[in-house]
Amino acid sequence: MGVANRGDYDLRCLTQGTKKEQYAERHKLHSLSPVEDELERFTPYVIEPSVGLDRLMYAILTDSITKDSSRKYNYLKLPSSLSPYMVAILPMAHDEETIDLCETLWSKLVARDFRVHYDPSDANRKVGKSFRVQDQIGTAFCITVDSESVAEQAVTVRERDSKEQVRVRVSQVLSRAPSDFDELVPLPVAAEVSGKVEE
Repeated sequence: MGVANRGDYDLRCLTQGTKKEQYAERHKLHSLSPVEDELERFTPYVIEPSVGLDRLMYAILTDSITKDSSRKYNYLKLPSSLSPYMVAILPMAHDEETIDLCETLWSKLVARDFRVHYDPSDANRKVGKSFRVQDQIGTAFCITVDSESVAEQAVTVRERDSKEQVRVRVSQVLSRAPSDFDELVPLPVAAEVSGKVEE
């Protein structure tokens, strides 16, 4: 938010330009009680607050651009409630079963009020590049669907800020609401080390 105290400059200039006095009236104060029949003219000060969507968005974006020495790029560390997409579904294979699973995930998450990015052509990219693209626009979570996901009914969920990745059941992903999706990551250390799929 920007605030400018313009003093009486604007109204004085308007008075000079239009030759019509710009003023307000107030009761003259004698001791502590106003005298109703005695008014005085004065030129009010102008306070100019300026709040707009563009200023707020610039402030949020400026605050959210994050440099991380472990990445070779800056990313947007937006709160998931403000990011354009909360979840991106990234297919890692072109086969029909993988694409069908991606589309099922997409439709069910959208029905649960998630903002979801899904593009079947993401399968043409390396996974690292897909993560980079999503990190740079502030997507909070990426769900990768690989060639084993259909048989296992499990996907990998990656959290943007920590870069933690966990393997979880599809049913577990679909049981989450947007408000508690972040509880999927991080996984307890014991389960991470064992490599087991989280139930």
